[in-house]
Amino acid sequence: IENRKTVTDDAIDWERKNITELKIKGGITGIDEYAFSECTYLKDVSIAGKVKNIGKDAFVNCKQLEKVNMLAADKLETIESNAFECCAKLSSVQFPSSLKTIGNKAFSRCYALKEIAIPNSVVSIGTGVFDGTREGFDADDKKILPDKVDIAYQSHMVDIMPPDEPQ
Repeated sequence: IENRKTVTDDAIDWERKNITELKIKGGITGIDEYAFSECTYLKDVSIAGKVKNIGKDAFVNCKQLEKVNMLAADKLETIESNAFECCAKLSSVQFPSSLKTIGNKAFSRCYALKEIAIPNSVVSIGTGVFDGTREGFDADDKKILPDKVDIAYQSHMVDIMPPDEPQ
């Protein structure tokens, strides 16, 4: 998707159920809330260029989504609340070094997410960002979060398990 300032929820209505790969680049500066929510077969997302913000629920319920690469989005500063919530197959996320804020529950219920590298540029991480992930990320694990990030509350929702694993 190119040649727009902001991607809104109606940008791909006609293709919402058919998209498997998405590349956002060029002059796009924002991805609005619900822009790509419930894209049934979306597996791979690449975000580059001038994108500064990924809106609330932008990719919520993209149940087949496996990879998100934001490394080339060198202006990206904010991933808002619930942006990738309930992307059950999401296993790989790459953040740019420009990222500053990850909103509440941004990656909640991403059951396949096993490891994630948060760049040192991140200064704010909301509550429950990784609730319900397979590994139940520990806020004190320095491999996952940089030392300077202070998280007031990070629950680990042990009662929410991936559907294919017994409790």
